[in-house]
Amino acid sequence: MYKLAQRDLWTGRIDSETDESQFRHFQTINFRNIEDDDNESRHGVGILGYAVDKGVELNKGRIGAKEGPNAIKKTFANLPVIRQCNVMTMATLNTIMID
Repeated sequence: MYKLAQRDLWTGRIDSETDESQFRHFQTINFRNIEDDDNESRHGVGILGYAVDKGVELNKGRIGAKEGPNAIKKTFANLPVIRQCNVMTMATLNTIMID
């Protein structure tokens, strides 16, 4: 199952609203819907999350891995931008179990 990126995860401290060298990732992130996106070549980084606990459960691990994608995005959002790079957040993917 495909879920659009959650914009509310992308927040943080604002050091400057005009000086791009002071920006944090949440100020520069681009949101994309992969179902609507054209196939035009783009340079940059895309962030996809895979929010599933089933593999962890089957391996008798600690449940909670499905919370990882959002936790990573939240933390990354408030990190300072080190150099210009087109960063896109696209989706969180889930699996649907059909018995």
